[in-house]
Amino acid sequence: MDLLQLKYFRELAYSQHMTELSEKLHISQPSLSITISKLEEELGVKLFDRIGRRIVLNEYGKIFLKHVDTIFNELEYAREEIKEAKKACHKKVILATTGTIFLSNFIIEFLEKNKDINLKQFISNNEEAIELLEKGEIDFAITYPPLKSENIETVILFEDEIMLVIPENHRFSKNREISLYELKDEKFINLVDHYDFRKVTDEIYKKAGFTPNIVFEGELSLLEKLMKSGVGVALVPKSIVELYSDFPAKTLKLKEPKFKWTIGFSWLKNKYMVDTLKIFKDCVFKYYNIK
Repeated sequence: MDLLQLKYFRELAYSQHMTELSEKLHISQPSLSITISKLEEELGVKLFDRIGRRIVLNEYGKIFLKHVDTIFNELEYAREEIKEAKKACHKKVILATTGTIFLSNFIIEFLEKNKDINLKQFISNNEEAIELLEKGEIDFAITYPPLKSENIETVILFEDEIMLVIPENHRFSKNREISLYELKDEKFINLVDHYDFRKVTDEIYKKAGFTPNIVFEGELSLLEKLMKSGVGVALVPKSIVELYSDFPAKTLKLKEPKFKWTIGFSWLKNKYMVDTLKIFKDCVFKYYNIK
């Protein structure tokens, strides 16, 4: 028993004319008769009675039609549900990032300009981001360091300078630049492990040749208050400092070690992009001045 047999049965049940139906379906009348006969053989009963030139359902046929109607109605419901889900999917962007420290302003601007698009963003490491892109489970990834894979396209969004932030009354507050090793005995404020920027600072401390005394490890949102209180010093991207109109601390350039924080934007090569994904990609390129 297959859907074609059920379709022909249903059509015949409602038309009650074998010849007219065969013309409508563009098949020969013998082919239609054979299809119905095979269905009746499988069920072990006749489904139609002949009354003159008409073919009408008998009691078995009426029982069977009720269930066949349910099958085709459910298939139609499924088709409509998939259509609606497809529409919703086309209005959604799924983004994986290795951190959110640099994304807040862009995300706010994107959502304000595209109120009908839903954005789902979550944290992953680079290996997970590559796997998710290749499986088609995410649309884009924004990562440090930029992703490298033969199946993935990546562009550099920006390279950020790492700055040293110290309290206004710090002994080095009159300096414009400094070697990080000079602060090896200072108390440091650091970001929690899941931030990709934490990987950057760990590498910088290692290059500077010391292990920092980290007195507080937490979210970036607390940095402003911590700097006002003079709890310690911190390494912060220049772009983050520039977000504050009146940052409550002194910012120094690092003479040594010099370090660039490089952020990449990635997607699967040859990926078919619906309009929503094209809009998101174009917004990223425009926001970060990518040619």
